[in-house]
Amino acid sequence: MDWDPAKVTPFTAAQLGTCEAGGHAEWSAADGHQAGLSWARCRDAASAAAFIPNTMLAYLRFPDREVPPVFGPEIDVAAYTDQGAYLERYWSQGPVYLSVARECRAGTDCAAATKRYVRELSALRDEAVNRLPVIKAPPGDPLSRFRPAGAPEDWVLVEAKPLQGSDYVDTECENGGSESWVGRNTTRTTVFWMQCANPTLAFQAYSTKWAAASDFAARPQLSGALGPGLDQAGVYAGGRGISRSWVQGSSYINVDRYCANPPFDACTEGSRLDAQTLRALLPGSVQPDTRGSDLVRDAALFFVVLPLLTLLLLFLPRWWWNRRRQSGYATGPTTARFSAVDRLAGRARRGLLARRGVLTVVVVGGWLGGLFALSPYNNYWLLAWFFCGPFVLAIAVSGLLWLVWRPGPLLRIASGPAGPPTPASVAGALLRALARGIAAFAIFYYLICTLMLLLVRSRTPVTNERVIRGLFEGGPLQIAMGATQWLAVRLDARGGYGLLFLAVLVAPITAAYLLDRLGRRLRRRSLTAVLDADTRPYFLYLRGFDEDRLRVSSSLTRRGFIESFTPFGRPRFEEVLVRYLSRFGPVIAISPRDQRVPDLGAAKLSLSGDAWQDRVREWVGGAQAVVMAATPSEVRRGLEWEIDYLAGVDTPRLMLVVAPWPRDELAARWRGFLKHAGRWPLFAPLQTEEMPSGVQLITWTCEEGWHGYGARRRWDWTYAASILSAVQDAEQSWTADREREEAAGLPGN
Repeated sequence: MDWDPAKVTPFTAAQLGTCEAGGHAEWSAADGHQAGLSWARCRDAASAAAFIPNTMLAYLRFPDREVPPVFGPEIDVAAYTDQGAYLERYWSQGPVYLSVARECRAGTDCAAATKRYVRELSALRDEAVNRLPVIKAPPGDPLSRFRPAGAPEDWVLVEAKPLQGSDYVDTECENGGSESWVGRNTTRTTVFWMQCANPTLAFQAYSTKWAAASDFAARPQLSGALGPGLDQAGVYAGGRGISRSWVQGSSYINVDRYCANPPFDACTEGSRLDAQTLRALLPGSVQPDTRGSDLVRDAALFFVVLPLLTLLLLFLPRWWWNRRRQSGYATGPTTARFSAVDRLAGRARRGLLARRGVLTVVVVGGWLGGLFALSPYNNYWLLAWFFCGPFVLAIAVSGLLWLVWRPGPLLRIASGPAGPPTPASVAGALLRALARGIAAFAIFYYLICTLMLLLVRSRTPVTNERVIRGLFEGGPLQIAMGATQWLAVRLDARGGYGLLFLAVLVAPITAAYLLDRLGRRLRRRSLTAVLDADTRPYFLYLRGFDEDRLRVSSSLTRRGFIESFTPFGRPRFEEVLVRYLSRFGPVIAISPRDQRVPDLGAAKLSLSGDAWQDRVREWVGGAQAVVMAATPSEVRRGLEWEIDYLAGVDTPRLMLVVAPWPRDELAARWRGFLKHAGRWPLFAPLQTEEMPSGVQLITWTCEEGWHGYGARRRWDWTYAASILSAVQDAEQSWTADREREEAAGLPGN
């Protein structure tokens, strides 16, 4: 038979594998018969012999036991291909792999022809023919008893090897193995398993495998071979195979069944039976895929539970202690000379909670809606909305709420005229801007760290290390992300992720709070500047200087962006008092010393010697009212003079403040004040007509005399309500008295 010259095609690197060189030659006869020869030069005889089962696995060649071997059993092997159209024989000699093929047409004895080809080719080489490699599962491999679904004689094992971590996925699982079988009907079944330290690592390997797969698509309708939600299935490109995965005990298992010839239903059924067989052979029970719920749980833990728990640990003990100290005061018996403000404070609190609830619902709903709307695009807009959306929505919704739902009177804080800027006020404004930037960045970075943690938890440790190394080789942004992921991995591995919350969120925001307070103090103006800028009648605040250190539990006053996230820093009582009095006029006071950076609270002036007495006389005449702290540690000479002077004023406009000292100390201080002041007719009624223990403020007007305001709890809510009620009730009388004094030409400001 005449043959055309050979057509030679070199093997690709993928076809050669570990061998060095090789190719395929084809001949065509005049009558159309086809013949072929393949060869490969390998490192050694073992590599050449291993090329045979690798070729059978790659091209789905099933050995035909009815074709007699040329050299003997387990030395060479033959297989019919293309539904019997060709016969191929495989063998190896020394480091060389060889195969011949002949088309099997009617009247052609392709078995005899290929046998002759093998004899002639083998005679050309001096090396002995190698035995076929023995294929069997490694010792201890639980897959050693596995056989694919179908008749045993329809399958042959062509590969069995230990599975190293980088063979299929990056993993730190301890060991594993794989087996590959070729079926008679041009099918292939490959099983691999990885024994991991725990189910979490097994699911990470599971997740990595499916995330990296590009040659098959998930088909949920084919899952469930082991029970609802217990296994995941996907179809190979072209619809000729199915891959199925699950986690059993602490092992990750994957079974692939590839069927070159339809029907696909038979391939799907075979995959289902393979999975059920493997479940019975492997130890442990099949684990449900809880990655979705675990992600939600972790997100809730790190975004909600951990911050709340940390805040509770910081706030709760102090709240419990303060609540015990603040509560339990009396507002009865009912009298016309006392007004309880509990209801006013309660309504204001409920209103504030409702506003915050509406704000939270609208912001969270709008943020989630934005994520849903942008999720199909998977671009930078989605990333920007994820991080910046809550802040943008909070600002926009807060402004809209202020327009359509004005806050109640207790929630409206008025600040006086700003006045001209000074170098100190500009520095203060810059410090406050810096503080807000630090706080915003801390929140932003905590979100980044938490997202990084959720990300690294979805990958295997080896993958995390590889990704982190790659990020450290990039630009500054990639290095920062790599450092964040490295930190998340290390802290999570040691169970100390809560420390990140303290380090990244609580500590910077506390520092921002301190910077913000310093900025606010720098922006404080001098007493002269305050009175020049604000022409409303002022309040003169007289107190014992030990009251300057008194602090009060804050809730109403903790409303700023930074204060809301800061677990520390109770405001001084003077700040709360002045904040609410300032709605009705500026508040001025005397300072015991010059301060380079003024405290928050009243605008103060430092006076030496007895000059302060002349200034007090001057200020009392022009004041809307004199606000006097009525709970000094002792009535010293200065306070004694102030009491005596006020007791002799013809038309006193006076507000006494019962400050929130501890209960026993408060009672002792109040008694000490009354003991001295009660000898004057102005203050004597306070001894004979005692106020309830919950009294916080007491005002004097010429029309009604003394009137008290208070509540069952002493904190900033009730003091604010008492101030609002007291000034509103007394303001008309005070204004009339002051205007009569001015008309009479009495000394005033």
